[in-house]
Amino acid sequence: MRKLVALYQEEPLSRWQGLRYATQANHRNLLGQIERRYVAQAAAVTKIRILNAPVERRYASATE
Repeated sequence: MRKLVALYQEEPLSRWQGLRYATQANHRNLLGQIERRYVAQAAAVTKIRILNAPVERRYASATE
């Protein structure tokens, strides 16, 4: 997600370059909020996947 935002902001042909400074600052804030939500959701999904591992596998690796 960060790479996509960075490409959008750095690309000379993107609409980002035509925005006024205050508008860029506002959009930068909004893009940051979206990015933080996306990262938090991705981390939560990963955590759920780890916690939902079959019990046998979790305890089998601990006893070996």
